[in-house]
Amino acid sequence: MIRLVLTMAALLQLQCLASAQERPPTLSLEEIAERAEAQIAKLAEVKASYEVSWRQIPDEPFPVESEADISLDPYRVETAVAGDKRKSSITRGAFQEVASTTRTSFDGVYSLCLEGDMGSLAEGKDRMCEDVFYITEFLHKPITDSALRKEEDFFPNYLFSKKFPYSVLDAQEKIDGHWCHVVQSDLSKLWIDPNIGCLPRRIERVANPESDHRVLFSVHSMDDFREVSPGVYFPFDNTRVSYASLRNPKSYWDQPYLELSVKVLSANNDVDDSDFAMHALPGTLIASGDTQFTVPGDKPLILNQFGHLAGDEASYQPGYRRWRGTFIAANVVAIFVTCTYFFWQRRKTQAT
Repeated sequence: MIRLVLTMAALLQLQCLASAQERPPTLSLEEIAERAEAQIAKLAEVKASYEVSWRQIPDEPFPVESEADISLDPYRVETAVAGDKRKSSITRGAFQEVASTTRTSFDGVYSLCLEGDMGSLAEGKDRMCEDVFYITEFLHKPITDSALRKEEDFFPNYLFSKKFPYSVLDAQEKIDGHWCHVVQSDLSKLWIDPNIGCLPRRIERVANPESDHRVLFSVHSMDDFREVSPGVYFPFDNTRVSYASLRNPKSYWDQPYLELSVKVLSANNDVDDSDFAMHALPGTLIASGDTQFTVPGDKPLILNQFGHLAGDEASYQPGYRRWRGTFIAANVVAIFVTCTYFFWQRRKTQAT
C-alpha cells in the first residue's frame, strides 16, 4: 500500500514537471508587446540594491576596444525611482578596506549630491541623479533622463521599428530550461518568456546590421527571476557580454571581450518619500550656486525635501538661503550708511 502511494506521488510529480515544461501557446508580436507593456507598467516605483563587476575575457586586450578604459573595479549601488524622483548611492571599492561613496538625490525640485565631507545643492535634476543602470538595462523601464534615450529605444517599443521590423519565429526555444518565444530582426534576437510577463531572458544584438556580415555586438542574459509582488518579476542575476567592436581587425569580430555582471541583493517596488531623504553629517560643506554653507550640529541631520533641515534644528532654514539673505541685508545696510555719511558730510560742508 505504501509503495502504491509513493508510486502515485512520483507519477503525479512527473506529470506536474512535464506540465510545467510544456510549450506555451504561440503568441503574436502584438500580444507579446501588450503583455510586456503591462508588466513594465507595474514598475512605476523601483528600489534596488545590487553589485556590479567587470571581467575582461581575453588575457590580452584587443587591438582597438572602446571599453578598454573601463575600470574593472567592482562597485555597489543602492537606487530608488518613483516618477521623476531619483536616489542613488554608489560605493566604489566596496570590497576593499578603503571605499568611497557618492550619494545623489532628486526630490522632484532640488538635487543634492554628497561625496565625503563636501556636497552640492541645486534646483532641478543634476545629471548625477540619473544612475538607473539596472532599471533601464535589465528591467527595461523606459527612463529617458538623457536626451540620447527615447521611449522607442526601449523594449518592447522597438519591436515595431519600421527600419528593422521584428517577427515571431515559428519554433520556440528553451533558455535555462524555460520555453521562450523567439523574436528576431536584422538588428537583434530576443528570447521572450510568457510566464514572467513576456520579459526577455536573453537578447543578442548585432553591429553592422545592413551589411552582408552582421557582427555580434552584445548578449544580455537575465536569470533568477523572482516575483517581488503579485505579478511583478525582477531578474536577480544579470550579465552583459560585449564583443569586439568593428574597429578591430576582422579576425577579432564575434569574439567576446568584456563581461559585465549585475548581482541584485534586494529589489522591490515598495517606495515611499523616506527613500529620497538624505543624511548630511555635521561639517559637510554644501555649495549652491555662488554661495556655500556648512551643515551645523553635533550629530547627523536629515536634509529632507532639500528645503528644511529636520531633527534638533527643525527651525533652521537652509543655509544657502540664510547666508544669501544676510549678505543682501548687509549690503543694503552698508549702502544706506555710506549714503547717509556722504549726505551728512555734504550738508556740513554747505553749512560751513
